[in-house]
Amino acid sequence: MAKIPSYKEINNANKSESRKFSCSMQKKKESLAKKSEGLEDESEEVQQMVKELAEKTGNDIADVSSVNSDGGETCLVFGDEEEYRCFADYSDAERASNDGIKDMLDAMGIEGIRFENIGGIEKFVNTDWFDAALREYAENYISDIKHEPGRYEDEYGDMTEEDAVEKFIEEVGGGDAVEWFKSDFGDDYFSKVVMDNNLVDVDALAEAITETDGPANELAVYDGKEIELPCGYFCYRVN
Repeated sequence: MAKIPSYKEINNANKSESRKFSCSMQKKKESLAKKSEGLEDESEEVQQMVKELAEKTGNDIADVSSVNSDGGETCLVFGDEEEYRCFADYSDAERASNDGIKDMLDAMGIEGIRFENIGGIEKFVNTDWFDAALREYAENYISDIKHEPGRYEDEYGDMTEEDAVEKFIEEVGGGDAVEWFKSDFGDDYFSKVVMDNNLVDVDALAEAITETDGPANELAVYDGKEIELPCGYFCYRVN
């Protein structure tokens, strides 16, 4: 069986403009974008942040071509190549990461996510649907073999049908309906069922992934690195 890629591998392979915030796309929005002949129109806080980021990244502050501030987030570009998303507070970066992860989950489902690293799938997926599916499967199986002479007795002796159903569930699922479903129908279909039936707590899952991997894994498309500045801003390079 082919190795299922991890969330990080999927994330790195699919950082497309359709689901990623891009400073390039943002500055095309005339309501937010403005060409800068300097930073005199920006707040002192943003000016200080840009100065520190330029020093940290080896850029010339005079090369800033665009600065777009919106609340606690500032998008800026050095020249035409180095684009950064900068956040006034770490919690702002976490929220932006959560939003990006939720967009990915909506587009791709949950296959590839290693739930064992974030507390187990039961924390994020309503397993009642799968419990019911396994029970229905067991009941149908027991009902079917009752119509085959001697088969029920061979497999379950003098058990009641209710007990036979419970035994079947334990035998095929080991008490874990999710693992049974994934084993019989595959991870991709499991993910589809979860997303199609709104069985996943997307907010909680995104927050757990951000907490485990850090915002840089989602936001720093270019190199996966977080830049913490003395002024308190956190910046992430997106190209």
